[in-house]
Amino acid sequence: MEQLRWWLLLLSAVMFSMSGCASRQDWAAWYAHPTHFASGDHLGFSARNEAGSVPLIREDDVDDAQAQAWWGQTVPSTPPADLSGRWEGTWTGAGIFDGSRSSVASATLRQKGHYGVAHVVLADAVGTSVPWAFRRAGASGLRFHVAVNGTEAHLRDPYGEVGLVFRLVGDRLIGIVPDRPETVVITLSRRPG
Repeated sequence: MEQLRWWLLLLSAVMFSMSGCASRQDWAAWYAHPTHFASGDHLGFSARNEAGSVPLIREDDVDDAQAQAWWGQTVPSTPPADLSGRWEGTWTGAGIFDGSRSSVASATLRQKGHYGVAHVVLADAVGTSVPWAFRRAGASGLRFHVAVNGTEAHLRDPYGEVGLVFRLVGDRLIGIVPDRPETVVITLSRRPG
């Protein structure tokens, strides 16, 4: 009997701690719907857009949300900046023995709406903090899928080995390799024509 009391106390503590994560409006929305997600598309959208990350909203997400009557808070979609074109500049990161190292970087982007493709080259990256996929690719560079929301672009290679995040600041693209212990910064300017 004593063990049952401890389990009930533990269950009560867990339920109480979870209740602080939702507002009164969240609880009302959850009580009004028998499931947490309206559909598999709704679940997929939520899984793709973690809390705290920049939302990636496709045109078909908006259509699905309207047709399937999704609920929850609205995620604003910012019109994408046009990043299409040829970009050139430099990358900077840690080299051998933690010394700073930099070299030439370039990118070519083709974009339609929120999505596109890119080809990125980080030259002379051997022996640096640049991700292994770039070092292995060398001068041939890597291809990426691109998602643009406002002035921020998220690039992911088709194999999921490396991702880049760029932000348009004035007339320059400033990029980083997220989730890495060493900082790699890529600074690019658009080439005319």
